[in-house]
Amino acid sequence: MQLEKRSEKGKLIRKSGLLPGVIYGKEIDPMNVKVNEKAFKKALKEFGKNMVFDVDLDGKKHKVYFKDYQVNPIKHAEIWSFDLQKVSANDTMTTDIPINILGREKFEGKALLVQQILSSVHCEYPVGEGVSHFDLDVSSLEQGDALYVKDIDVPKSFKVLSDLDAMVVNVQVPSAIEEPETDAEETLETEEVTEEAEPQE
Repeated sequence: MQLEKRSEKGKLIRKSGLLPGVIYGKEIDPMNVKVNEKAFKKALKEFGKNMVFDVDLDGKKHKVYFKDYQVNPIKHAEIWSFDLQKVSANDTMTTDIPINILGREKFEGKALLVQQILSSVHCEYPVGEGVSHFDLDVSSLEQGDALYVKDIDVPKSFKVLSDLDAMVVNVQVPSAIEEPETDAEETLETEEVTEEAEPQE
């Protein structure tokens, strides 16, 4: 991804099809930058917030990851700005890795609900070894079964910081909400009694 230094304010940059951001981290002074919006979205889709990639700034390559990005609170697809953090090859990263549930189709048409309780796992891992997500397959589960953080297959170089006994997903019968039944005759009788009880003028 190609970065350029910027001096303009963010609003003016966005009007020209670019996105304003900042890069900071090891061996680099914080610097305001801008990037082509399409290139940014392509990189974000490919690397997410967990993987390191290269950017070019003034002819120099820097290893970075998306530390954060800000969106329009109303139009979430509209990116306002971003933060890139530079890292070195010997660094470790600590981020939340999303959990992707597989095998839901087994329960389609059945009176069972696959309930995901935990959406991500907090991990520490070496730079360059990040993953976009963890897969967790529920196709072998039956009613009442559950899977936990310790059931996720993580790379050997990863250190899981979340509680290993935390439940990620379970399979349950959906709670039935019973609508109270109203007896039309009882309602009519109650209304008649109420009418009779009203004081006569």
